[in-house]
Amino acid sequence: GLEIQEANGSWTPVAGGTSGGFCVNIGDLCERWTNGRFRSTVHRVVTKQCQGERWSAAFFWEPEFDVVVTPIVREGEKPHYEPCKYGDYILGKYAATHEGFKDS
Repeated sequence: GLEIQEANGSWTPVAGGTSGGFCVNIGDLCERWTNGRFRSTVHRVVTKQCQGERWSAAFFWEPEFDVVVTPIVREGEKPHYEPCKYGDYILGKYAATHEGFKDS
C-alpha cells in the first residue's frame, strides 16, 4: 500500500479512506506555487497481498518551459520561495535525481 515518509524518516501507511475515496499527492512544484500551503510528501508503494482490487493512476502536469513560477501569497504572508523559471526548476530536479543527467 501507499506509505508517506515522516519528518523523522519513518514510514507511515496511508489509511484507507471510505469506499470510493481517493488520495492526492501534491508535487514539489505545487508546494512551491502555493507558498507551502499544500505540502509535497516523499512517498512509496509497498507491494502486499491484495484483498480486492486496487487502482493507481499517476497524472503529472507541467507548465510551459519558460513560465515563471511565483508563489501565491496571501495578504500579510511572506513568500517562502523565490520565483523561478519552470525550465530551470525541472532541469535542476533532474540533475539532482538522475545520475549522469546533463543539461544540453
